[in-house]
This record gives sequence, C-alpha cells and structure tokens, in this order.
Amino acid sequence: MVVTAHYIDGNWNLQSRILRFIYVPAPDSSDKLCNVLVDCLMDWNIDTKLSTITLDNCSTNDAMIEKIKDKLQLSTLLRDGSLFHMRCCAHILNLIVKDGLEVVKDGVEKIRDSVAYWTATPKRKEKFEETTKQLRIPYNKSLGLDCPTRWNSTYKMLEIVISYEDIFSRLKQREAQHTCLPTTLRWQFAKDVCGKLKLFNAITELFSTTKHPTANMYFPKICESCNFLDPRYKMELLEYYYEKLYDHESFSQVRMIRQLCYDLVYDYQLKMSKDLGGSSPTIDGSNVGNDALYEYDIYIMRKKRARSSFVKTELDHYLEEYVLPRIADFDILMWWKLNGIKYPTLQAIARDILAIPISTVASKSAFSTSGQILSPHRSRLHWSTLEALMCTRSWLWSVETSGNV
Repeated sequence: MVVTAHYIDGNWNLQSRILRFIYVPAPDSSDKLCNVLVDCLMDWNIDTKLSTITLDNCSTNDAMIEKIKDKLQLSTLLRDGSLFHMRCCAHILNLIVKDGLEVVKDGVEKIRDSVAYWTATPKRKEKFEETTKQLRIPYNKSLGLDCPTRWNSTYKMLEIVISYEDIFSRLKQREAQHTCLPTTLRWQFAKDVCGKLKLFNAITELFSTTKHPTANMYFPKICESCNFLDPRYKMELLEYYYEKLYDHESFSQVRMIRQLCYDLVYDYQLKMSKDLGGSSPTIDGSNVGNDALYEYDIYIMRKKRARSSFVKTELDHYLEEYVLPRIADFDILMWWKLNGIKYPTLQAIARDILAIPISTVASKSAFSTSGQILSPHRSRLHWSTLEALMCTRSWLWSVETSGNV
C-alpha cells in the first residue's frame, strides 16, 4: 500500500511525497486498510490537515472511507467530510471505456482478425510492408494486435490500421486466403470508434503526467465543479457544459454547485477568523433577567444577518470580473499567489483544492519503480527496507527537481 501526500508549498509549487510504502498482509479488508492509513496520518500529524483522499472506485475503499471518518475530527475536513472521498477519475474512465468497447466488440472484431492475419508470420509481414512501398504509403508504424485487458492498446491498433486501409484492400486482390477484409461500413465504424477513443486516450495521458493533474486542467474534457478557481473559466465554463449535459435542468445543477462554493467560502472565513483569534458573535444569556435590552441585542443581530445577505462577498466580486484570456501556459498557482491580497479566502481555498489529485496514477507509478528495486535478481529485501528505499527516493527526487525540502 502506497500513501502519497500532495500539497502546495510556501512558494506555490505542487509537491508530492511518498509517506508510506507498506506491506499489508492479505486479505486487504477495509478494517485493515483503514488502520494502516489512519496510523500513517497520525504518525505524520496530518490527520487534521486533510482535504481529500483519492482512491480507486471499489467497494472496499468505500467501506474504508466511512471507517476513516469515524476516527478523524470531521470538523477539520472540507464541509465536515462530505467532500472527503475523491474517486480516481482514471479508474472510472477505464471502467467507462471498457463497458463501451464491450458493446461494440463485434464491430472491432473484423479489424482485429485482419491484423491477426497479416501479423501471423514473418512472410505476411514482409508482404504487407512491400505493398505499402508499392502504393507509396509511409510505413511508419508496425501492425500489432491489441491486448484485451488494455483498451488504450485497442485505440492504438485502430489508429494504425485505419491509416493502412488502402493496403488491406490491395492485398485482398493478391491474397485469396485473406477472407476477413472489413467492409466499407466496418471501416467507417472503426474510424468512429477510434475518434471516440482518441478523446479518452488524451485524457488518460493527461492523468499520467509527471506533475499530477488537478481539476482545473481536466475540466474542459470531463466536467467537475471546482473549476471556479481557474480565472480563465470560473462559473462560465461550468454553465457552458452543463447546459449541454443537463439541458433544462442545467440551472438547478449550476445553482447547487454555486451554493457549494459559497459554503466553502463561509467555512474558510470562519476558520481564518478563529486562527486570527477572532470569535463568532454571541450573546451572554447569564443575566437575561436583569438586562432589559436583551431582546434589543437579538433584534440587532437579526438585522445584521439580514443585511449581510445583501452584501457582496469576496466570491461575488471574483465571479463578476471578466474571465482571463485562455492561455495555454497559464500558471494558475502563480496567479493565486499574486492575488492573495485581493482574494485571501479564495486563495486559501485554492491552495487546498488545487493540490487534490484527480487520480491515483501518481501513487501507482510507485509500484512500477518498486519493481525495479525488488527485481527477480534481488528479491529478498525486507519490506521495511524496500519502504525506506522508496520513500528516500521520492523525497530526494522531489528536492532535486524542485529545490524544496
């Protein structure tokens, strides 16, 4: 089990550190995983500093989250823990595409059969390549079958095959045994499927970047709510996409998310006030019987609350400003670093929200690295030694790349 912490440091740089790379004996029940994770949070003294936990979308993790909440102080979490569980978008995306390919598998089968035929023997491969030269079609990528358990390999296969459509047609005239040539409709179907998979593949590659992506980066492709923190989009992008997704219900959906944003601002303002030594307004009821103006105090408090509902908040001013031009290399963290004086509460929210990873890809990459350390030629390392090597590598690499400890 790998536990990786993601945060934004004092210089407003995204940081991540492996905190634990621990062996958890089977079976990996929700109770066992919960205890290991909570112990890690307690050991690092970050149990009261959490925004979310990003996990794969499975029933064991769902049960674990509820048990973790029972061991933490809900008041320290975003919206009392209602936003605590972040489901891995890469995992969900994988499940969506797999289900989709299951529906269209018959349409892809003919393409796969053709690829299998022309890659079955070295002689057929040579014949295929010779035909590309005759038709003067660049042979930049070799044909290859996909892996049934990896949908992105199906996309790669279709992308390559489609570029050689004319080759398959020519070879049918020269190869009598090739009886699985796709029809024109099959080719068009393959192109349609490939076009859809191209979008999912682009998002998957975004998830797999070295610097873990956050919600403002992937929102234009997969809609989510916290994109209001990106001054290039704010609520406008949300309204634009939700109108396409929800039609006449878009207004209520946007209003719900807008209210969540206001609730977050209120929570952070309350927390910042307490951190500065402030307190919520109260009325001393110990001398109610002796204070003739007690009811007057209540009247004044109600009047203040009524007026405050009409006063523009920091979020109102932010949303009313025009969105910034869409610039590809826009540094959103630097923007919030420079605008903290103008929007102090929103800056605090941005520092927490924009550090939340949208997938577990960054953590899972640690298992690939561990395979290089715990190899077939060096397979008797104790798990604690392996953990020390993995954590040390993570911290030293982060210092090397960012210059921050």
